[in-house]
Order: sequence, then C-alpha cells, then structure tokens
Amino acid sequence: GAPPPVIYQPAPANAPPPPVYQPAPASGPVAPSSPVSGPATTATGDLGGIDFSTLEMRYVSDSAGGKPLTQYAFRADALAQPVASYGGRRNADMAMDAFFVWMAVSPEKFWVNLKESEPDRIVDSVFGKTEAGRVLLVADLEMKKESARLQKNDTELGKHFVDALGGRKCYLGRRLWIEPAPAVVHEDGDQLYVIDTPLTVNIGHDDSDVTPGTDMCDGQDPAVTTSNGKLYESMILPALIDRINNAPNFADLRRVYASRVAAEWYRKRNAVKPSQYSKIINSNNVDKWIDPWDPMTVFNSFVHSLHNGEASFSWTDGSGTTWTSTWGGVDFSKVSTTEIGEAEFQQKYAAMATGGRPSINGPVSTDGGKHVWLGSVVSPVPLDQVWSPRSMPWTPYVIAAPAPSRPVFYAATMLPMAIWVVAGIVLVTRRRRRGMGA
Repeated sequence: GAPPPVIYQPAPANAPPPPVYQPAPASGPVAPSSPVSGPATTATGDLGGIDFSTLEMRYVSDSAGGKPLTQYAFRADALAQPVASYGGRRNADMAMDAFFVWMAVSPEKFWVNLKESEPDRIVDSVFGKTEAGRVLLVADLEMKKESARLQKNDTELGKHFVDALGGRKCYLGRRLWIEPAPAVVHEDGDQLYVIDTPLTVNIGHDDSDVTPGTDMCDGQDPAVTTSNGKLYESMILPALIDRINNAPNFADLRRVYASRVAAEWYRKRNAVKPSQYSKIINSNNVDKWIDPWDPMTVFNSFVHSLHNGEASFSWTDGSGTTWTSTWGGVDFSKVSTTEIGEAEFQQKYAAMATGGRPSINGPVSTDGGKHVWLGSVVSPVPLDQVWSPRSMPWTPYVIAAPAPSRPVFYAATMLPMAIWVVAGIVLVTRRRRRGMGA
C-alpha cells in the first residue's frame, strides 16, 4: 500500500522556535504567489471572531502549476464582537465529507422522503449511510415542522393566514419538497467561485400529490378549498422558503448543498480531464464517509410529530379538531448553475478572488471584515513539485498524502482570532480511521 503521509515537518533542533501560529506567507516556500490583489487581509492580525455556523465551501480548484490537486476554501461570516465561536471543525468536516459523498455517489440517489405510508422508501441505501443523507432527511422533517409553525395563530403571519382562510378553514395537505434553485457561480479556468446557493420549495398540484387521508373538506365548498390552498402558497410558502435559506435550523442543509455545487463542477471537469478523484466519482463506495445513524429514527420522529401537532396544522370547527399535513422530501439529484461573466464578477464579487485561493496560506478577511476565508490543499504529489521552494530555515508544511486523504481543520474558538491550528497546511488521514491502523 501507499506509505503513510507525513503529518507535520517540524523545525530542526538548531532552528529558532516557531511561533504558536505561522501561516505560510504569500512568498513562502511552497505557497503560490497570490494571483490577485485587492482589499484582503491575511491572518497576521486580529480577524475577530468567526460565526462557524455559516461556514460553507465557496471556492474549489482542481489543478495548480499544471498538476492535478484540489485547492478549496470555506467562507464564514465574521462576528462583530469578540466572543467565543464554536463548531468550526464539525462544520468543516461536514462540508468536506459531503463534497466527497456528492462525488462518490451517483446523483440519482440524492433524495430523501418522509411519507407515513412509505417507511420502506425513506432514503437510498447507499446515500443513507452518510452524514449528507442524514442532513437532508432531518431538514425534510424540519421543513414540515416549520410549515406547521408558520401557520399557527400565535404569530402575526399565522394569525393573518388563519383569519384569511374561508369556510371551515380547511385545505388539502399536499406534497412539498426542497430542491435547488439555480446556483450562481463564476468559473475562471481551473477555479470555481460559488457565489450564491439558493434553495426552494415546490408544491405538488396533481391529485396524487394530496396527502393520503387529508381529504377532510367534504363539507366545504370545493372552490373555498381551492382558494384556501392558494392562500397557503401565497402566504406560508414564501415564508417557508425564506426560512430554509436563512434560518439557523437549516444551516447544515445549506452547508452540504454548497458542497454539492462544488462537487458537481468537479464531476463535469473530471469527465473532460481525469482528476485525482477519478476513482471515487460514481463509485458508490462511501466506506470512508459512513455516518452511524438510523433513518428509521428520523421517520419515527416524523410520525410522532405528525400526530402530535408539530408537523401538521390543525383547525377547529363545530365538529371538533381536524388535522392536515404535508409529505414530500428533499431532492438534490439535479444541480443547475448560472454563470456570471468576468466583468460582473469583478464588479460585484472581486473580494471572493482575494479570499479563495490565497486562503491556503492562512485565514483571509474580505469585504471590509464581513467574511473570513479558510482554505487548504490536497495534493497527490509533494507541494514543492507544484510550487518552487524558496529559502527558509525550514518548511512548515507537510507532504500531501495520496488522494483521497484530506485535511482536517482544527479551529480555535477563542479570540483574539479564530486560529486554524496548522503549521502551514496540515494534511491528515481521515478522522474516522484513527485508531484503526489505517
């Protein structure tokens, strides 16, 4: 087998001691010179705190110096106040695992489904072994609960909605599912900038889309039932879409979807020119990214919430309380993108170029301190074969392990700055193989 990777190359005994944190400068021994210039701040000063809940993959490149390797960067929001920040390693691991899963598993498997009458069709058997599969299924359940919460009359929106419903205030529960809206990207040679990754919610209008057992509006004028359904679409559905794109309880879904966009670009590039991950793509082998979870646990939570008013909407008329609910899922099998040209990119998003690739040297602050970029590189060849070495007392880098080894990030959570504890670029074998002798 391949020799184990070198995790860290320490300074020799006669070298001066290194500082606690030493990012590779742009002119460092194996770091590329920054390809762009602009209002970026390298991590030589106080970046402030980082909101790791917003961490998402926003940059990826599949080569450098003519060599196949993967450079990538996460972007996160900076915190306005110097407070403790947690979850960096957890969210970076999630984003990276999802990136590999989206490449390894064939796209037609990227769906989940919560329907009370279909406990045997919750998630694909391969995709269901992964954390990405769990994230999608949990988000599906959360969408149903969120829809019910938005309709309750203890909120301003819910009160307006209930007041506007006609007749017995009955409407038919229908199938809802989350799917991607077109992602906004910019491709620059061997680089992809992921600018925006919106999600949307679709609602089924066919008779087959009506939730089984929810046709309880027999005593109501069918025209009123139809009108009530349209009120849901005009009042509740837009609020639900907004929550999915912005609320903290859907942050993991947005995080894995950003990785899905990056992985889809990598897939298409690999079809034209094989990359270092050619053997992974469409292999349907997820052994390195297995997450120990049980889809039936989420399904049972769904059934419980369905019958206890969490994932369903209830109304009361003269005959008592009636319930309506939705079913559906999440479908990430297809990803479409909208490419913006170079001129628009430079006009509106040039700060991304100062944060993406340069962040492999250390954290980079952009947009006037609004965002922080954290990047790294995975290479099947030693990095000094990609970028020419320069004179240094020692090289605070590692020799990259053969693919598919990848970095694990260690995010310090206290100020003065959120430090990524790496001496240059720390490449380690997968965390789940620790202790297994692999």
